[in-house]
Amino acid sequence: MKKSKPSKSKSENGSNESESMLQEEIKFFLASIVESSEDSVIAVNFNGKITSWNRAAEELYGYPAAEAIGKPLTMLTLSEDLMEVFSNIDKIKHSETVEIFDTVRINKDGRQMNLEIVLSPVRDAAGKVIGVSTIARDITERKQKEAELVELNARIERQAHVFKRQAHVFNTTLSTITDFAYTFDRDGRFIYSNRPLLDLLRVTSEEIIGKNFFDLNYPDDLAAKLQRQIQEVFDTGETVRDETPFTSPAGADGFYEYIFSPFFAADGSVESVAGSTRDVTTRKQAEESIRFQAHLLDTVEQSVIATDLDGTVIYWNHFAGKLYGWTAEEAMGRSIMELTTPNIMAEQASEIMSLLH
Repeated sequence: MKKSKPSKSKSENGSNESESMLQEEIKFFLASIVESSEDSVIAVNFNGKITSWNRAAEELYGYPAAEAIGKPLTMLTLSEDLMEVFSNIDKIKHSETVEIFDTVRINKDGRQMNLEIVLSPVRDAAGKVIGVSTIARDITERKQKEAELVELNARIERQAHVFKRQAHVFNTTLSTITDFAYTFDRDGRFIYSNRPLLDLLRVTSEEIIGKNFFDLNYPDDLAAKLQRQIQEVFDTGETVRDETPFTSPAGADGFYEYIFSPFFAADGSVESVAGSTRDVTTRKQAEESIRFQAHLLDTVEQSVIATDLDGTVIYWNHFAGKLYGWTAEEAMGRSIMELTTPNIMAEQASEIMSLLH
């Protein structure tokens, strides 16, 4: 006579039912999370067939779940990417990790989309890998912006190359002249200097940029004057012209005339100040020599008159004024024939004019 198996107690049956209900609730909860996800979530078995398809997948690819489930994943894949798809499925099957990657997929309308893909294994209750979960996020807009950024950077690089070349030409051109050329920012600091000024001050371009005249050890009174004039150009928008003596760091005395001019921005404000300086030491020395010679001629007790080829007076000394009664101011620029007494000097004047021609 066979023994009958003992029946399970009511408490055991109730425990099993509770556990089953809990598992169902967990499955429902997880399914709800997947369904409400903003990212496309697709499950694929190892035959490459789609087994799960959430609402976001419908919106992304254009296929309703009824049309997608049971279909091969390859319907969403470019032909050149098929090998990659099968390789990744095989890695997941053998519990290998697949890093997040970007790829291109095709929607129902044939439009290509840039997607960011995350692959992970799908396991059964026993923990066995039975498929692949594919989470996809549309990054088409991000890719477009990245492409635009790459193009923008390339354009900036091209422009920078052009500007660099132009700056090189500009600097080379300005460095071949003997005049000093330079620019100042709103704080009165150098933002550019050509080679002749650098050589005079015995500094490099790197050493002068960002410095003002005080920083460059100009005499305090001269530095203060120059900085004040630069600020005047910024305040008024008017050009300033002046001249000054200056002793270089090498000890060479010179005399310089300079111009500070405004550089206007698009809104009409003064953006920077451009300056140029010319060494006029030789000219000043010549002028001083002429003044000295004129002083000597003014002291002699003889009439000294100079005219151009047309007989216009260009020099008239003090004794000539005493002799003819015209001051130098009255005589300069007038004809010699007007200033000399015709009755006395006509013959001599005619002789002088004939010699001039």
